[in-house]
Amino acid sequence: MKKIVIKNAKIVDPQSPFHLKKISLLIENGNISQVAKSIKAPKSSKIIEGKDLHVSPGWIDLHADFCDPGFEHKEDLQSGMLAAASGGFTGIGVLPNTNPAAVSKTQIEYILNQQRDNVVDLIPIGAISETEDATLPTEIYDMHKAGARAFSNGWKAVENTGVMKRALQYVLPINAVIFSFPEDLSLSASGQINEGKVSTLMGMVGKPALSEEIAVQRDLRLLNYTNSKLHFMQLSTANALKQIVAEKRKQKGLTVAVSPWHLLYNDEACLSYDTNYKINPPLRSENDRKALIKGIQNGQIDALSAFHRPQHQDDKRLEFSFADFGMIGLQTLFPVLKKHLSNEIDNTKFVELLAINPRKILNQEEVSIQKNTTANLTVWDEKLSWIYEKKSKKSKAENTVLLGEKFDTGIVAVINGDKLRLNNY
Repeated sequence: MKKIVIKNAKIVDPQSPFHLKKISLLIENGNISQVAKSIKAPKSSKIIEGKDLHVSPGWIDLHADFCDPGFEHKEDLQSGMLAAASGGFTGIGVLPNTNPAAVSKTQIEYILNQQRDNVVDLIPIGAISETEDATLPTEIYDMHKAGARAFSNGWKAVENTGVMKRALQYVLPINAVIFSFPEDLSLSASGQINEGKVSTLMGMVGKPALSEEIAVQRDLRLLNYTNSKLHFMQLSTANALKQIVAEKRKQKGLTVAVSPWHLLYNDEACLSYDTNYKINPPLRSENDRKALIKGIQNGQIDALSAFHRPQHQDDKRLEFSFADFGMIGLQTLFPVLKKHLSNEIDNTKFVELLAINPRKILNQEEVSIQKNTTANLTVWDEKLSWIYEKKSKKSKAENTVLLGEKFDTGIVAVINGDKLRLNNY
C-alpha cells in the first residue's frame, strides 16, 4: 500500500473545513485517510515537507494545445503532461488542433489511451466542425460517449454562425459545454498585434478589440437563443468582459477564462520585437489589462488558463510579422502570477480559478481536502527559489519570455489517486 505524508501544510480549499488551517495529511492507497495537526509517518511512507508548504485540490487547465498527433515536433501528449504536472496540474483540457483533428471517437480514444498510468488526467475537447469543411458538424454525441467533455475548434474561431448554433444545441442533451475562441476573422485575419498606438509605431497590421467584441456579442445572442452552456476560452478586452458580465445575470451556463499573459503584459511589450510576445488574442492596452485583473477580483472571470500553445523555434525565430502565434506556460503560470500579482490575487482566489471553477465548467466531480476522500492535490512551497532554465523546462517548446527568470514559489508535487509526481529543483 502506497503511503504519503504531507507535513505542516496550509490547506487552501474554500470547500474544506480545514481551509487556511495548517495541518498534515496521510494518504494511503490514493485516499486521504488522516487529517491532523501532526501525523507520525508510517514506515516506508513518502514524506513531503517544505519551508512554507501549501496544498489545494488539484488544478485543471481548461484548454492546452499538445499538438499530438501530427505536430509532435512542437509537443506531444507525454511532454505536455510532464509540463503540466511540473506546473501543478492534475488535469488538462486537450484542444483538438491536431492532424488529424479530434473529430470522431477514434481521436478521443487515442488521447485517453495516452494518459494511462500518468498523474495528469487528459480531458479531450472534441472539434465542433470538420477541418476540411467548416460547415460540416462533427460526431459530437459519439465523441462525448468516448470521453470528450467539451467541444471547440480550439484557437480557431468558428466563423459559421449556423455551425455554432447547432453545436450549442447538440450539447444540450448531453450536458456538455461549448468552448468559444472569440474572434471575427473578417476584421482581424491579417493582424499581428493589438490595433492601436503600438501597432502604428511598429508599422504592423493590428487586430482590433472590435474583432473580439463582435464575436462575443454573436455568441451571447446564440446562447440566449439556445439556453446552452458556453465558455469563452481567452478574453482580452475590457468591453468584451463588460458584455459577458451583463449576460451572466441571465445565463448560468456562461463562463470565461483569461491567460496570465493578458494579466501581466500590455501591447507595449511587443515593442521589443520579441516574437514570444506574439500571441492570439494579442496583448491589449493597459486599460484592458487592469480591467481583467479587476474582473478576477470581482468574481467576473471564472478561470485561469495558460493557453499553452507550443511552437517550434523555426516558427518563432523569424521577423515578427512572419512568426506564428503562441506561448507555452503550463509550468510557469502559477509561479509567475505569484511573483507579480500576489497583492492583487490571493491564494483562495487562485484555487477557485485553477481548481474549483474549472471542474464546474467541465461538469467534473468535485474535489475537496477532507478525510476519506480521493487524493487529488497540488502541493507548492512559497519559499522555494528556482530559475526557469532550459534544463528545468519540461515542454519540448521554448516559446516563452520567462527563460532565465527566478521564482520564489515552486510546485513541490501533484497527487492524483495513487499516483505521485515530485518535482526536483
